Amino acid sequence: SGNNRVIMVNADRNLDTVCFGSCHACQPPPPIHTVTFQVDMRQQIISPNGVHVAGDFQTAAGFASDWDPSTTALSDPDGDSIYTLSLQVAAGSYEYKFINGNAWGDDEAILGLSCALNGNRSLQLNSDTALEVVCYGSCSPCVIQPPSSTFNLTFQVDMRQQTISPFGVHVAGDFQAAAGFAG
Repeated sequence: SGNNRVIMVNADRNLDTVCFGSCHACQPPPPIHTVTFQVDMRQQIISPNGVHVAGDFQTAAGFASDWDPSTTALSDPDGDSIYTLSLQVAAGSYEYKFINGNAWGDDEAILGLSCALNGNRSLQLNSDTALEVVCYGSCSPCVIQPPSSTFNLTFQVDMRQQTISPFGVHVAGDFQAAAGFAG
C-alpha cells in the first residue's frame, strides 16, 4: 500500500537485507578508476578563465553536478600547452567535452567528427586510463610545424584598375617579423 512494504508475521522471522528505497539487495558499487583527460591547446589562445572539461562523469567524480563547464579545470604545470586533469571516477560509460574558458559557448565543436557521440567525446572506463592527447576541437593529435621550417610565400595582386601610389604597393601582416622585416 503506497510506498510501504507489507509483510505478514505469524512467527519469528528475519527479513532479507534490502537496499534503502528498494525491495532488492544492494549491488556492490562499481570499481573506482583514475581517468586522465588530456588536450593539446598549442593552436589555441587560452581563455583567461582557463581550460575545463565537462561531462556526465562529474557527479561520479564527486562534483555537485554533471555538465558544469566551470567546475573541472585542467592544468598545464610544465608549460607545454598540454592541459591535463586526473580524477577518480566509477567504472562506466561517459561523455565529455573540453572548454576553452568556463562557460558554454567556449566549448569545442566536434559534432560530425569521427570521435563525436551526440556532439561529445566518449569514454568507456574499465581500468585506470590516460586518454590520448588530442588537439582541441579535433579527434587527432595536433600537427605542429617545427618553428625552424621556412616556406616561400608569393603575394600577387592585380592593380591594373588602380592608381598606384608613388610609394608602391605593400603588404603587411603578422608574418613580417618572421620574414625578417622590422615590425
